Amino acid sequence: MIRKGSTGLFLATGYGDALTEKESLIKVFTQCGLGNRDMISFPSAVLDGYVIYGETWELKDNAVLPVCCTCLTSDSPGTIISACIGMGLPLDPGKSALLETFSGFCSPEEAVLEVEKLLKNSSEQRNMDLKDLRFKCVEHKVANFGAVAALCPFFRKEMELNGSMA
Repeated sequence: MIRKGSTGLFLATGYGDALTEKESLIKVFTQCGLGNRDMISFPSAVLDGYVIYGETWELKDNAVLPVCCTCLTSDSPGTIISACIGMGLPLDPGKSALLETFSGFCSPEEAVLEVEKLLKNSSEQRNMDLKDLRFKCVEHKVANFGAVAALCPFFRKEMELNGSMA
């Protein structure tokens, strides 16, 4: 996905365990601050014009939120699952920010390495130098039905007022 204009960003992770996949995913997205919000999901993104925030704004309930996201579920007790999202910030402020995601049956350290590779490949394809790489990861040991997610919602100030993605 490619977004233009000033887009607010924050990285979030969550994990959950429940008796069903649906219940564990609800726990995950609630931890990430998204609750029952409607979302459009992308595994990676290129963002022109961005502002980095520590947390999301309060958005109207009817706002459909675009999200760069990866999630993974497992119903195998004792299994370790991880999810990671990474952001590559360009050296040139006129260039785009990059987002990449990975989830798997691995440690968070292995997930970071995979996301780092994806960010470096993405920047090389665009002939872009990165000044900073930021990661947020989560790991969970499955008890019943486990889930993990790593994500970055995209939002604009206008969404706070009218619920529109534009």
